[in-house]
Amino acid sequence: MILKDKVDKVRRESNQELQDTLKETRQKHERQTKILSDNNTALQSEIERVSAEMERLNQHNRTLEEEVREAKERKESIKQWEAQVAEIIQWVSDEKDARGYLQALAGKMTDEMDNLKSASARTNTMDKWQTQRRQKVDRQAILELQSNLQSEIQAKQNISEQLTRATESSIVSEKRLQDALSRIAELEM
Repeated sequence: MILKDKVDKVRRESNQELQDTLKETRQKHERQTKILSDNNTALQSEIERVSAEMERLNQHNRTLEEEVREAKERKESIKQWEAQVAEIIQWVSDEKDARGYLQALAGKMTDEMDNLKSASARTNTMDKWQTQRRQKVDRQAILELQSNLQSEIQAKQNISEQLTRATESSIVSEKRLQDALSRIAELEM
């Protein structure tokens, strides 16, 4: 009877200890799972933010391309003006009767062309500087976003490793519980 009481007592204590250990392991596992889930949610939000920023940068690049296209069209228009002025000057040379009128017209068109050239040159210089500045800012923003994304991915990998270690610890605890139950069964026998 004394031996049986001792065996019962040992079994109850072992069961209680194993239940406490298992409960603590499960709680730890649940906490780590929640942390991983929260981090995954944060990573998803960051990915969405990065995607939105990339879309904004792409839109900005499309705007810059449109500005470059417009600048090329202005340049082509200036070439056409130059061709017309050259043609008018040629007419003035050939047609002495209309020389005064045509020379005045050519002079006026030349002035307008020079004004257009000056305005275009200023605009092209400003556009070029702004384009280079925007591209530099865009490159810096992309590099920063890539760095942030890499940091988030590294953090996720670290959390995954911690979860793996916790799972392994849980498996070891389960094995200890099975061993203890086996010992209790042997003691009962």
